[in-house]
Amino acid sequence: MENFQFIENELNWLASVLDTRMSLNFGNETVYRSVFELSPPKPEGDGAYAQLIRHWKLSAEERLCLILAFSPLLRPQILQPLEVANPATQSPFPEFGCIKSDSHCLLPTLATFLFLVAGNDLDIRLKLISFFDEKHLLFSHHFIDLKKYSVGASIQEKVLQPTDEAVYSLLLERKYQPVFSNDFPARLVTTAQSWEELVLEPEASQRIDELKDWLYFGQKMLIEWQLNRYVSGGYRVLFHGPPGTGKSMTVRLLGKNSGRDVFRVDLSQVVSKYIGETEKNLSRIFDKAELRDWILFFDEADALFGKRTDIKDAYDRFANQEISFLLQRIEDFSGLVILATNLKSNLDEAFLRRFQSVVYFNVPGPKLRVKLWQNYFSKYSILDNSIDIEDIAARYELTGGEILNVVLYASLRAFSKNEKTIRLIDLLNGIKMELAKEGRTVS
Repeated sequence: MENFQFIENELNWLASVLDTRMSLNFGNETVYRSVFELSPPKPEGDGAYAQLIRHWKLSAEERLCLILAFSPLLRPQILQPLEVANPATQSPFPEFGCIKSDSHCLLPTLATFLFLVAGNDLDIRLKLISFFDEKHLLFSHHFIDLKKYSVGASIQEKVLQPTDEAVYSLLLERKYQPVFSNDFPARLVTTAQSWEELVLEPEASQRIDELKDWLYFGQKMLIEWQLNRYVSGGYRVLFHGPPGTGKSMTVRLLGKNSGRDVFRVDLSQVVSKYIGETEKNLSRIFDKAELRDWILFFDEADALFGKRTDIKDAYDRFANQEISFLLQRIEDFSGLVILATNLKSNLDEAFLRRFQSVVYFNVPGPKLRVKLWQNYFSKYSILDNSIDIEDIAARYELTGGEILNVVLYASLRAFSKNEKTIRLIDLLNGIKMELAKEGRTVS
């Protein structure tokens, strides 16, 4: 209720500013000589909207821009005074800048904002030029989108529209998570597992510990030691190794324990056979993720960042240009990007040089395989006395993913018989099935 009340106060302030601006514009009687005489509400309380204003120290102009963007959603009638027609032309006043939507709702543009704040004052308009820069915090931090409502629209004709994230965080006071779509072909991935369940060789564990340090201290170090003058602040990591060795699990754990959302990019929706489409698809992902502190995860990344080819025709030239664009785009990204591949040799060499960290996930040795077997068996199951985990771990070279598949198979065989005991024969059959996938046989 506190948040809603403050937003109501902001809307009432916007209505007063608009009424004053219209009176000043048409020379009607008003108690104010300037819209700046109308003080905005004090941003008090614990509501998300007021907290945002305090945190970013938003000026009155910035607050007007933000609440103006929200007005069609929250109180569309506020903008109705701007629908008045010019008696001389019987057309809308161009300086008002509003655009009528397909549902006949008035939508504010940057021109509307300039009229509201500056009127015909050229000096004030020039000072507000920064609002035309999409690097302004209202736009760069995803509070407002600037949308072209028609083809060929000028900058000042772009519609001010609150982002989905702003609606969720400022109005509903809920965390925003994008939905998988053509505009954002990536899915949120999570895990219920813990670091204790991740079994890696010592060298890989050390590299992951270094990555944890970057997640917790990297940005702070760059700022406090002023190293951000030399780098963009982003971090690029390559995980490579055979399937089932813990690459995906590690990514999920990094997100879980650092409090960051992990989005796995669906490369089938990104890579396109049409020239230029892959670039556009990837750009939409990076644009959405910029400054949101997400982890972007590209699994089987060689499908997207593979080696460049010798130029034999126009298609080869465009394909190589596309890879170059992808390399630059991922390097400019300010967040953490993790790529995973089964074969590092499939990746473009120029791209490999741009990684800050490369982690190899190899097939675990016998001692680690023992730990994996022990981790995966349920505490509600019982191993038959004939099962020697250390002997099985020594005899069969399996990855963590393959061991999990065997455990699931043997557990299902027991559960379907209403038993708790895992039988050796079921375990060996499960191992045989896993090895057969790669043409190997049980010795």
